[in-house]
Amino acid sequence: MKIITEELVKKVIKKRTPLSHKGDYGKILLVGGSEQYGGAICLSAMGCLYSGAGLITVACAESVRQNIRQLTPEVMTLNYEDEATLEKLIPTFNVIILGSGLGLEQTGRKVFHFVLNHRRKEQFLIIDGSGITLFAEEKLSVSAPEKIIFTPHQKEWERLSGLEIAQQTTENNQEAQKKLQSICVVKSHETTIYSSAEALKNTIGTPAQATGGMGDVLGGMIGGFLGQFAKNNSSYAEIIAAAVFCHSYGAKVLAEKQYVTLPSQIAKLLPEIMKYFSQN
Repeated sequence: MKIITEELVKKVIKKRTPLSHKGDYGKILLVGGSEQYGGAICLSAMGCLYSGAGLITVACAESVRQNIRQLTPEVMTLNYEDEATLEKLIPTFNVIILGSGLGLEQTGRKVFHFVLNHRRKEQFLIIDGSGITLFAEEKLSVSAPEKIIFTPHQKEWERLSGLEIAQQTTENNQEAQKKLQSICVVKSHETTIYSSAEALKNTIGTPAQATGGMGDVLGGMIGGFLGQFAKNNSSYAEIIAAAVFCHSYGAKVLAEKQYVTLPSQIAKLLPEIMKYFSQN
């Protein structure tokens, strides 16, 4: 077990070169946001945008698209039931975030399988929220699992791994990760990233983060970080660990003056946090 430190974050977040453009910083597709859970995909889009992703598209329920435009006008949108457009666009992204606010109803299930069936093995796929439950329920498998990232909270991890919360020790979690062959970000007061290498633990979390939507912002951040930094010398697990650390670091800064921190506040603080770590 290795503790995530500021030094690791500085290794991942690099200064941007003068000769660069939005295409250099990741092209991300987020799929989720049913009518009932539209806020989740909005927060995930915020996490992705404010963490520096270059080009972002959200595929969501038609009723949610206007909310995306209002909160993050920089983000493009489409109706996730427009299969012809979605099929054409999916291969153009290098990162896909699937499941935030997708729901477990028939439409969500159909969209979930459509994206899985059209995703290419060279693309990162972050499975979050409802996507984790659907994956676990149907006992699915995926190609190129080393580029799959699951982001479960402890109850979702129970569904995915079969481990009850009391059984979720470091050793048991690592064994479950080996079976999945994917990177698993098990969220708790000390979120831990399990991969084929060593486990990476975040120890700077705060109870001020105990607010709905925290994981949605984090999922978007992980997509944004992978889209930007995967070509650097850091491992995928280290890049994800840097996102987890920055997420908690933002909450820690806010919690110095606030009793609770809102996920949207953390997202908006990210450009300053990343600037700090890129220069120190």
